Amino acid sequence: MGYSNHLHRDPSRGRVDVVYVSGDTAGALFGATRLLDGPDGRPMPVPSPEHLAAMKVLAIKNDPSRTFQDLADIRFLLARGGADRQVVRSYFERHGLLERYLDVERTL
Repeated sequence: MGYSNHLHRDPSRGRVDVVYVSGDTAGALFGATRLLDGPDGRPMPVPSPEHLAAMKVLAIKNDPSRTFQDLADIRFLLARGGADRQVVRSYFERHGLLERYLDVERTL
C-alpha cells in the first residue's frame, strides 16, 4: 500500500490524496464502491463510509499532524448514519488508536 498527495497547479482546485491498493484490499475497497454523481454529473466510484474512515485512520497513524482534520471527517461520516460504527471502531483498534475513536464517539 502506498500514498501520494497532489496539488493542482491552480491552487483554487485544491489537493487530492491517492491511496494505492492491490490484492484483497483492492477487491474489498472497489467491490464496495457506489457510483455517485461527480463533477459535471459524471458518475464516479465512491468508497463506502467504512473504507473512507479506514483511509482516514491510516492517515492519522502515518501523519499525526492530520489527526484533528481527519477525526472531523470521520465524525461527519459517522454522524450522517449508514456507517457501521463497529467496523470503523475496529480500524482504530487495529492501529492502536482506540482512544481517538472513543473521543469521536463521545461527540456524536
